Amino acid sequence: MNKQEFKKILEKESLVVVVRGNSLEQAFQTVEACYKGGIKLMEVTFTVPNAEKLLAKIADKYKGTDLVLGAGTVMNVQTAKLALANGASYIVSPNLNIKLQEYLESIDVAYTPGILTPTEAALAMEGGANVLKLFPGNIAQPSGLKALKGPYLNIEIMPTGGVSYENLSEWFSAGAIAVGAGSNLTAKAKTNDFDGVACDAKKWVARIKEIKEN
Repeated sequence: MNKQEFKKILEKESLVVVVRGNSLEQAFQTVEACYKGGIKLMEVTFTVPNAEKLLAKIADKYKGTDLVLGAGTVMNVQTAKLALANGASYIVSPNLNIKLQEYLESIDVAYTPGILTPTEAALAMEGGANVLKLFPGNIAQPSGLKALKGPYLNIEIMPTGGVSYENLSEWFSAGAIAVGAGSNLTAKAKTNDFDGVACDAKKWVARIKEIKEN
């Protein structure tokens, strides 16, 4: 998936689930629950044990559906290649990695690097990024996102970390194209309450739809 396609889907869906778990099976069931709850964009982090096997399992089950599968916590080209070979269609990092960005630009695959400062934002944009991950969002806050969008008029930002159901409106009011949510959305997976995860996913999807319509 190229960056223009990813940006279009991201703008439409407005929510990416950052998938973690203590095991491959727990993370897989988290994905199933989130998809059942109406979330389409999944970001499997390479902190999950056997993340490449998890990607392959998700890609196989959801082939031909509208689930959009990506890989997160990707730190280098080698990991990106592994992720893409196992079904990921976009790549996300917690930081800006120039070599990784150059590689993904060369093969026309969407890359969302993590940034926190104006300098990092400028470097990422100069390298071709059209969507940036504001991380950690709990440090930047919605006010930080809004400030970044002041001088960088064409920047699209997805905050991750510090995004909760309660502050969704603040992030979108500050100009977020989408939000990335992990444990604040999937916390019930820790106790294997996947029906609870699906219920919470539905709530988040409904809340974001309500915010965008208003």
